[in-house]
Amino acid sequence: MKKSYKVLVPICAAAVIGSIVLCASITHVPVGETGIVKRFGAVTEETLSEGFHFKAPFIESVYDMDNKIQKAEIKCEAVSRDMQVVTTTVAVNFYVPSNQSAAVYQDIGKDYEDVVLVPCVQESIKAIMAKYSASELVSSRTLVASGVQNLLSEKVESYGIFINQSNITDMNFSEEYNAAIEAKQVAEQQKEQAEIEAEKTVISANASADKKR
Repeated sequence: MKKSYKVLVPICAAAVIGSIVLCASITHVPVGETGIVKRFGAVTEETLSEGFHFKAPFIESVYDMDNKIQKAEIKCEAVSRDMQVVTTTVAVNFYVPSNQSAAVYQDIGKDYEDVVLVPCVQESIKAIMAKYSASELVSSRTLVASGVQNLLSEKVESYGIFINQSNITDMNFSEEYNAAIEAKQVAEQQKEQAEIEAEKTVISANASADKKR
C-alpha cells in the first residue's frame, strides 16, 4: 500500500505540473484581433493570427490587439475665422490594421485612442474651422467635415491608425452668436414686412387715384 502511494504521488504531481505547463503553452487569439507576443515583458516582432497557438510557457505572453472598426465620439472646441466659438461633437470610426498592431502597441501602448486619436481630432477641427466664418461652417458643413477627415487621416496614419469614416454630429455656437443671428433674422423679417406694407400702400393709393379719375 505504501509502495503504491509512493508511486502514485509523483505521478499525480507530474500530471498536475504537466497540465499547468500545457495550459501555459497554449494561447488563443480571438476573431478580428492580432496576438502580440511579448518575451520577458518585451514586445517582439512576432505576431499571431486568429486561433490557437503554442508559446513558450512562463517566458512568453500574448496581448490581443483589436483590429476591428471601433467608434469614438469626441467633443471639441474651436474658433471660426470671424472669431466665433464653436463646440462640436465628432464621431470617428477607426481601426488598427493587423500589420501595424505590434508597432502601435510598442510605440504608443493600448491607450492609443486617448494618446493619439483624441488630440489629432481636436487639432484637425481647430485647423479646419479656422478657415471658415461661422455662417460658412453652417452652410458648408459637408465640405468642413470632409476637410476634417482628410487632415485627420494624414495625422493618425503615421502612427499606424486608420480612419474609416468621420462625421460632425453636432455643431453649436455661443449664446451671444445665436442671439445675434436671431436678431438679424427678426430684423430681416421686419424689413420684408415693411416693404410689403409699403407696396400695399402704393397699390391702394394708385387704385384710389384711378377711381377718382
